[in-house]
Amino acid sequence: MSIHIPSQIAHTSSMNHPDIEPRILDEWQEITNLVANLCNVPAALVMRQNIESMEVMSGSQHVDSPYKAHETAPLHDELYCETVIKTQKPLHVANALKDPD
Repeated sequence: MSIHIPSQIAHTSSMNHPDIEPRILDEWQEITNLVANLCNVPAALVMRQNIESMEVMSGSQHVDSPYKAHETAPLHDELYCETVIKTQKPLHVANALKDPD
């Protein structure tokens, strides 16, 4: 199960991002681990939109999670997080491995 909830974080038009303090990254790590555990899923992520890519800022530390921090994927309207950002609505995907989109 994947549940993506839009954030209301403001971005500058140039997508210049401030550096994230290590203590914030540590807190995000705790949150992603907790969410993955509570939802019984291998991956919970905090993502950041860059100009041409999405970046994993924090990913749950689960043996079956395929994501690593600071990994990037190009923007092509194929990522679930892109859909959430564009629609500003929650997105529920019961099983991403079986999702035709």
